Amino acid sequence: MKKNRAFFNNALVIRFLFVGGFLIRWFYILYTSIYERQHDVAYFDQDGHYGYISYILKNGLLPDFDPTTKFQFAHPPLHHLICSWWIDIQTNFFGLTFEEAAESLQYLTLLYGVALMYIAYKIFRYFGLKGLPLHIATCIVCFHPTFIFLSGSVNNDMLSTLLIAITLYFALKWYRDEKWKDLILSAITVGLALMTKSSAVFVALPIGFLILIKLIEHIKEHSFKRCFGQIATYGVISLPIGMWFHIYNLIRWNMPLFFVYPMPEGLPMYVGDVPVVKRLFDFSLGQFSSVYQQWLEYSEAGALSYNDYNPAITALKTSLFGEFVRDHTFDPKPEYRVYTYILFYSAAILAVGGFIYMIYNLARKFDSMYMEKLAMGAFFIFMMIGFYIASIKYPFECTMDFRYIPLTAMVGAFFIGVFVKQMTDKPKEERSRARSVAIYGTIILVAAFAMSSVMMFVGLYSINH
Repeated sequence: MKKNRAFFNNALVIRFLFVGGFLIRWFYILYTSIYERQHDVAYFDQDGHYGYISYILKNGLLPDFDPTTKFQFAHPPLHHLICSWWIDIQTNFFGLTFEEAAESLQYLTLLYGVALMYIAYKIFRYFGLKGLPLHIATCIVCFHPTFIFLSGSVNNDMLSTLLIAITLYFALKWYRDEKWKDLILSAITVGLALMTKSSAVFVALPIGFLILIKLIEHIKEHSFKRCFGQIATYGVISLPIGMWFHIYNLIRWNMPLFFVYPMPEGLPMYVGDVPVVKRLFDFSLGQFSSVYQQWLEYSEAGALSYNDYNPAITALKTSLFGEFVRDHTFDPKPEYRVYTYILFYSAAILAVGGFIYMIYNLARKFDSMYMEKLAMGAFFIFMMIGFYIASIKYPFECTMDFRYIPLTAMVGAFFIGVFVKQMTDKPKEERSRARSVAIYGTIILVAAFAMSSVMMFVGLYSINH
């Protein structure tokens, strides 16, 4: 009876977190137009992501011109194809006007956002998290602001993020069981992720690591033929799905495989004038005088602010507030500003603590799932390396946005869950005071993080209503 009650309580908490995560995302898209708090969408029948969608909708085919000549048309087309089909179905079968159908596009990204919560939960369960450690990790993903913002962002970020997470999940399952089903599903989803956004290539590195380890194991056991066949199958499935668009444009238009739109140095968001060493290693307290992202602004009297230039600090700020919540956002409702400070400092402690514990955990002696944990750590590190390379190569404020590496939050949540699991591995009566403080401190931090995140989105609603 006790066992059944414990299971029920565990399931009840997870359901509560899922329902809460769904409701805050739904609430957010209800008061957020498809032109509010968006990235690179522009307008329908013009350029940007909306122009890309409407071009496919009206012409029934992909652009037949050099996609680098029109803003955002160089992106792989899966998200834009789905959006064009969605609008077509809504207008032709359900009688919605174009404007109504376009506004409903956020229900697609809401679906992707809710699915990500579930996939993150499945990854945590794969590693054996349950009870409090599982609740902690799942709560962070359900109420992390970056995933809430992305659930209402009608570009290709949310779908790409979901597909990368699914790819990682099935790759982990394949590593454990070596089932063809998991291998094929991982190969399909990584192909679809690359067909959504080119930056999905970073998931290939930890998957390649898992495949290499498995191949070495089979070579040692003199049974590598089956594994080699699975690896070949993975490539045969994933590469055509994921790379056809890139290769086609390389051959026809000489577009680089992973093309990035150039930006002129004269833009106010340019930070290339700050020395690279300073950008990488300056963590001076002055950069925390505001918890919000700083953009250079001028008045007749001169500069009013500065550009954030440290990639790590900018990533932390944009992970919570995007480019949307700024110093004066809550001037009409200043009572909500306190929640943003609670959100920032609780998130900062969790982010730093999660990173430190990840490094500590991966440096410890091997356990039964060490390789999979190492793959999770490698996934985090490869994403951060790519993020830093892009930040240095393209030194602009917008390049350092956390939306390019959102799944680092999921990895961080996982290692925080592992920390709580290892702190609670002893019965309550046998725990040291330090362990108890660590457990309750983490619970308080995560609760403060989740509640302040919700209140920030309530505050955004209250500003205009």
